[in-house]
Parts: sequence; C-alpha cells; structure tokens
Amino acid sequence: MALSITVRLRAGRYDAATTEPGTPEWPPHPARLFCALVASGQSDADWEALRWLEHQRPPEVWAPREVSPVRAEGYVVLNALSRKDKGTAWPVRSNGIRRRVGVVPQDDRFAIVWPDAEPDDQVLGRLVRLASTVPYVGRSTSWAEVTVLPALVEERPSWLRYRVVPLGTPRSASLRVPFPG
Repeated sequence: MALSITVRLRAGRYDAATTEPGTPEWPPHPARLFCALVASGQSDADWEALRWLEHQRPPEVWAPREVSPVRAEGYVVLNALSRKDKGTAWPVRSNGIRRRVGVVPQDDRFAIVWPDAEPDDQVLGRLVRLASTVPYVGRSTSWAEVTVLPALVEERPSWLRYRVVPLGTPRSASLRVPFPG
C-alpha cells in the first residue's frame, strides 16, 4: 500500500519562498502541505491522524521539473506603528511595498508520496476530510485542491521524483519534512 496526497494549483501558480530572499521554493516542501493539513484540524481524531502522518518516513515529492519564476509586488499596511502618519486610512500605521516570489509550473499538479505508508481506514478517512478543507498550500495566494489517495498516484511525464538521499549528495535539494512532535 502507499499514500499519495495530490495538490492541484487552482490558479496554476505556487507562491512560497525559501530562506534565501527573492528565491522561490521549488519543489514544494512536504512540510508546507503538512502545515496546511494542521491548519484544517479541528478534533482529537484529526490530531491523531496528523501524528500518524508525522511518524512516517520522509515522503517523496513528485513535481513538474519545469517552472517559470514569477514576482508580484504591492503595498500593504505594515504592523509597525509610526508616529509619522502617512495617511488617514490607517492612522499611526505606515504602509510599505511587499515583494513576493513564486513559480508557475508546466503542470498544475504535484504530489507528496509515502510509498510504504499503510494508513488504517480511520486515519485515511481523517486525512481525506482534512485535505478537503485545505484552501491553499504555501502562501494564501496559492489556491489549492488537495486530494488523498490510498495508493501511488499516477505519475505524469512532466514530473520529476525527489527521493530521500544522504545529506551532501550532489544535485540534491533540501526539503523540509514533517517529523514527530
């Protein structure tokens, strides 16, 4: 048995950044999907299913190999208070420009896959319910439709598989994954 969680990017865009300023995240980190599932959790049964998932071995990421980087910018109200009031809409608050980075993959889907996972029916049911309530993965501008499958997802020709390898392996990508606790 296996467990696959597929993500369809409803706007065809994935917005998330790495710790390197101005560098978009690709491939998507499994921890981003896990955080989206956690944000949808509401009951003890949900938390049990999520604890089960975080105790699994690190998953594989199956994602399009070709992406185009994109940038967006706009003015937002900052949380910092300023006595130099620059406008009347938000007294004592200032605004500032925010720059965001993301990617447009050649395919609007990717998958996080646990090839050896064997969830029981209760865990699987909870994960399916949690996935159905996830509105986005990454930033709130990455609208998503998330689906859980109790099998390997059908691989697409445009996808590249990112598998677990020893640290320091040449041409490897560093991905954040869920872990116990």
